[in-house]
Amino acid sequence: TSSSSLFSDSENSNSESVLLSGMEPPPYFPPSFENIQKKWYPKICHHAPNIPLILVGTKLDLGEDALTIEKLRECRMVPILYQQAAGMARDIAAIQYLEC
Repeated sequence: TSSSSLFSDSENSNSESVLLSGMEPPPYFPPSFENIQKKWYPKICHHAPNIPLILVGTKLDLGEDALTIEKLRECRMVPILYQQAAGMARDIAAIQYLEC
């Protein structure tokens, strides 16, 4: 599921909570992680204010994969750490942060 289709589904539903997950590239990738706060959180606040949020870090196995780490290093990046993601969850007032 792309982030666009995930948001569209959430945007048009009457759900009681919104799950932020499935971003492409995955959230351990720094630019994608930054888009949570810069792009997706403002859209959700606009279209579904006061709805509880759950932030989910996905593809964690790739955050420890040597090839992935090398590709990130070539771009002068490192995988997102749990502490950073948990901090983001607090910043966007998510009710929970999960990893899978």
